[in-house]
Amino acid sequence: MNQEYRFGCPIEVRSRDIDTWGHVNSAVYFSYMEQARIRYMQHLGLAPDQLAKAPFIIAQAACQYKAPVPYGMPLVIRVRVTEMRTSSFLMDYSIEDENTGRVTPALAAQVSVATGRSVNVAYDYAAGQSIPIPPEWRAKIEAFERGPSSEFPRVPQN
Repeated sequence: MNQEYRFGCPIEVRSRDIDTWGHVNSAVYFSYMEQARIRYMQHLGLAPDQLAKAPFIIAQAACQYKAPVPYGMPLVIRVRVTEMRTSSFLMDYSIEDENTGRVTPALAAQVSVATGRSVNVAYDYAAGQSIPIPPEWRAKIEAFERGPSSEFPRVPQN
């Protein structure tokens, strides 16, 4: 699969995202990644009308924090699928300052303010077990991730 990020969505840091130390609370990054994951699926035409019926679950999620994010910083969450398995796929995330790709001049070499990964498992809720990734999903994800990446597609912020 292409190791470049071909998709990104803007995220606005809201006042409720900020903790008592004046930066985005660590738990909020998982919500940012969730929002980007859903928009990625919508972009590929894979998100059902009712997200509660999405045929996958998150088996694992991780986030590595690299720099604090203050209130009002415009972020872009870049998303890519890095591996497709029989019943699961791995997604990587890069959370960046949308304006500069950096947090401050002091961190000029720092591109991401955080990075993350999730393991997403195709799941049959009625049977209560994992299932093979639907062929349509596999085909659309693989085709998208193989494509040219001179400019990543963006989904407008709501």
